[in-house]
Amino acid sequence: MTVMYWLGAAAIFVVIEIITMGLTTIWFAGGALVGAVMAAFSLPLWSQIIAFVIVSVILLILTRPWALKYLNSRTVRTNADSLIGQTALVTQDIDNLNAKGQVKVEDRYGQREVFPMMYSFMKDRRS
Repeated sequence: MTVMYWLGAAAIFVVIEIITMGLTTIWFAGGALVGAVMAAFSLPLWSQIIAFVIVSVILLILTRPWALKYLNSRTVRTNADSLIGQTALVTQDIDNLNAKGQVKVEDRYGQREVFPMMYSFMKDRRS
């Protein structure tokens, strides 16, 4: 019967992973599968729990950085990402309602239509 509990826990961890896509709970599903195998061999519950914790932590520490690197490699960074945190000089009035305005960042001009999200958080710095 303990095998079913471990398999149920693994299924719950997989469902949580599918919902969150955070690459965190999937490793606990692996630990739960190890617990299920140990339960199938009728090993004591305390050893199943210890194996679950050890395997989960090892999987999390050793494989999560690798998985994040290779599974998120399709992320396309845009030029607008390079502007985050930089100071901009407002060269034309910014009107969010009409999507008008212009700023200058490091000798580059950006129109309001090009970077709409950046302007809604930017302070007006004129000189």
